[in-house]
Amino acid sequence: MNLHDILKNNITLDDANETYINFCSRQNKAYVSVIGKNNTPLIDCIDYVFINNIHYLLCFKNNYLSQHLTKYPNISAMLYKERENANYAMYDKRVRLIGIPQIVESTSKKIGEVEKVIPNIRQLIKGNNNLFELKITSGQLNFSPAEVFHINKNNKVDSIGELIEGVPRYSYSRYVLLEYSQKTAILNVYVENGTYYALTNRFSNKIKYLRNNNQAKIYDGKNNSFYTQIEILENNWINKVYELLENTNNNYFANKDNLVVLKFNRQ
Repeated sequence: MNLHDILKNNITLDDANETYINFCSRQNKAYVSVIGKNNTPLIDCIDYVFINNIHYLLCFKNNYLSQHLTKYPNISAMLYKERENANYAMYDKRVRLIGIPQIVESTSKKIGEVEKVIPNIRQLIKGNNNLFELKITSGQLNFSPAEVFHINKNNKVDSIGELIEGVPRYSYSRYVLLEYSQKTAILNVYVENGTYYALTNRFSNKIKYLRNNNQAKIYDGKNNSFYTQIEILENNWINKVYELLENTNNNYFANKDNLVVLKFNRQ
């Protein structure tokens, strides 16, 4: 699978929250880490369940990790999806959660909800296990190398957060895939009131094609493709769009030489 195929199947911000919930609901293990004594990281894989928009962690009471979960205010929990294809090593689907663990007492009403998934949960916590609710403070949803979504303290996906290198990104400034004449090209677009703006080299093959055939197909995430008429703009538009992309950390070009603007709408 190449980057073009990934962009065709990339989830959009509108789909991200449902995707997040479905992903967490299918997981049963979490890789949890805390910082222990002398700033030494403590890491373990423990049982996990997601019910009614709440993350739960189940851990042996004598486990060194369980003891630290009751002492330290913030922990990290990673949820992974194993690769479906062993030969495809480009990217794993994963969710990283940062939060505050709180013990769920046996008298809590939440035990009844957990019991629907783990029938013997009451016996487990009366025995040698602690059940923790993870109160989310932040998180990231990584389902594609093209974008990383942010999870807020209300446990909702609210915007695109940060790329791997730590550069802030925005939902309205993103990548789309342009398909024309049996070829594809990645566009860095800025979307404003439903109108897409992108920069490209005026001497590129796609511009040669679009000057004679101004229609092409756009893939803006999974299940979101459309044919559209593309307008080529110059002059002051170049400076305007360059600044919009630059200010949202989505500019591909190092300077404004030999650029034109592509403008299009979903039709």
